[in-house]
This record gives sequence, C-alpha cells and structure tokens, in this order.
Amino acid sequence: MAYAIVGDAAHICAAAPGGRRYDETMSREGRSGIGNAIWLCPTHARMIDRDEVTYRTKLRRRLS
Repeated sequence: MAYAIVGDAAHICAAAPGGRRYDETMSREGRSGIGNAIWLCPTHARMIDRDEVTYRTKLRRRLS
C-alpha cells in the first residue's frame, strides 16, 4: 500500500526579518518551533501566507 502526505508547513509569524508577520519579540527558537507552524494543503498555505491583512497572526494561531 502506498500513500502520500501532501501539505505545507507554514509559519504563523515569519522566521526572518522582512517576512510577513515577523515578530521581533519572539526568540529564534520560538520562530522556528512547532508552535509557530500550521499544516495546510499547498493551495491554502500559499493563499494564507500571502494575505497578511485577512489572515492576521491572531487568526492563524486559532487555526493551528
């Protein structure tokens, strides 16, 4: 039996300065940790990642 897991792990807050929703108060470990990630299908990961007005950090944390 073969199967594939398809999805993208997206950052809730950007991992690097200049990225969308970057939070300078987060530690380096916090930015790269599992608590700063959300698993989505590729289509929705791109959609949510590109729209920082609709999908603010607070909303993304509730989705994760």
